[in-house]
Amino acid sequence: HEDVTLAEKLLARLGQLLRRSLELAKHLLIPLSEEIALVQDYLEIEKQRYGQRLIVHWEILDPPLEASIPPFTIQTLVENAIKHAVAKQMRPTTISLRVTCENKKLHLSIIDDGPGFTEVQPPSGIGLSNLRTRLAHIYGSEAHLIITGARGKGVCVEVILPLSPPDWRTVPPD
Repeated sequence: HEDVTLAEKLLARLGQLLRRSLELAKHLLIPLSEEIALVQDYLEIEKQRYGQRLIVHWEILDPPLEASIPPFTIQTLVENAIKHAVAKQMRPTTISLRVTCENKKLHLSIIDDGPGFTEVQPPSGIGLSNLRTRLAHIYGSEAHLIITGARGKGVCVEVILPLSPPDWRTVPPD
């Protein structure tokens, strides 16, 4: 009731996010450009929610946008960064999303400057567990999910995937 124009804008963005999510969920792999668009929609909603507490930096260094990745790979990691970094502190938190190509591998990094974690083992909730399982089923040992962080120093999550799609003759899809 306070800002009808903003409410309408957010509802439209949410509808777009939900439609895109439902469409992408039907596929084993999606274009990187589609995943980036999904994350942009999600972050626009979260920016309205958290205001100046959420700072986002994008660094996309010449990745082939025709590269394919499992749907919700980046979105899951960004959602975790918001849940465990932005939401847990009142000061502004920066989330950096970096996409690069190196040695025929796609590197997806989500880095936050939030509170980090103190456990010896990196955290592993439902989202991370599901992502690990999907990566293993699709890419086998060719995919890597690496989580590093320390108390008070934020968290870096990196996903490394082969640029070429899996050879389904040797790795059948589940």
